[in-house]
Amino acid sequence: MRGLTKDSLYQKLLVKIANLLERGMKIMTTDYPMMKRVAGLQSDWELFNFNKYLDNLKRRGYIRARQFRGKKIICLTNQGKKEILKYKIRLKGEGLKWNGKWHAICWDVPETFKKNRDYLRRQLRWLGFKELQKSIWIFPFDVKKEVKEIFRLYKENLEGDVRFLTITKIEDDRDILKYFKLS
Repeated sequence: MRGLTKDSLYQKLLVKIANLLERGMKIMTTDYPMMKRVAGLQSDWELFNFNKYLDNLKRRGYIRARQFRGKKIICLTNQGKKEILKYKIRLKGEGLKWNGKWHAICWDVPETFKKNRDYLRRQLRWLGFKELQKSIWIFPFDVKKEVKEIFRLYKENLEGDVRFLTITKIEDDRDILKYFKLS
């Protein structure tokens, strides 16, 4: 499934929900005054649209509603958690100064687990990594923790050997610098 469009209202809403959940808040879908306050909504019309966005996120599998002490609350699904991690990885590169070190991921995934290998490639491409070779991908910032969490959310035990590298020098890296707009 394709991720949310960058800077879309859906992505902004999902990030807002994740930030509230990280702070230990529960988002009650039946407490309309609280929902208006939390989301910074001014009118009932904005609240109506907000609820439409919530329903769409739920239908797309990013959030789910469940009962908690007699109220309906919103929780992130694993897919929603992956989307938030991807968002954080994209944000990590914005505003940071590159320290001259490359961060790479390489793997040896057996042919019998081709689905896992294809998943790795799709996720890394979507995150903005550059493919050096079929199983070696590079990024200018350290996002090891976030990438490991995305892999864990995909599958508890990703079959194959995945390794993270920190590289201080790559010969003739002009194309890579250009790709990441670092030159």
